[in-house]
Amino acid sequence: MVTIRPLYYSMVITVALLSSGCQSITKLNGYKSPQDNASPRSCTPGVSLSNNTPPPVWYDNLVQCVQQNDYKNAAVSYLFAGTYSWYDAGVVNTRYARSRHSVMVGETLSRLNEQQKKKLWGTLESTMDDNIKKKEVCTLIKNTGVPKYKQDYILKNSIAYNKQHIEAGNMFGNALQHYLHC
Repeated sequence: MVTIRPLYYSMVITVALLSSGCQSITKLNGYKSPQDNASPRSCTPGVSLSNNTPPPVWYDNLVQCVQQNDYKNAAVSYLFAGTYSWYDAGVVNTRYARSRHSVMVGETLSRLNEQQKKKLWGTLESTMDDNIKKKEVCTLIKNTGVPKYKQDYILKNSIAYNKQHIEAGNMFGNALQHYLHC
């Protein structure tokens, strides 16, 4: 039996992000600037503030943070995962890659119960209304930089793609502007 509820929450969060832009978390609760050469406080051991961390790992971290009742770090994980998967979908530029960008949100939310989803959404919503917080998280993600991992998680049937003609900086700038509204 297929449930529509995860898709519903995915769409609600996506619409809210697109309509209100990315906002950040006050002082990012333990996340440090990449210039500090310090790892962020994370909910899953081994997850660090790095452009080598692909979206599936960020989404797993989101779930771990929620299970530890750390919704602010869950929100940061959500914003990294979404920005990086938006970028990756543009780089790979296939229908499957673009669909994975959306589907991963629903898959992640399906791992949470209703109360956890409400709390996560409340945290995201409450952090998305403050321009100062928005600038903080946008700066954090921008300074972390263009993803450096291979986009294996959105390649179907070992499809090879030609990244040669893609200007990574421009594509990442598009992700910041069009996904996070930075």
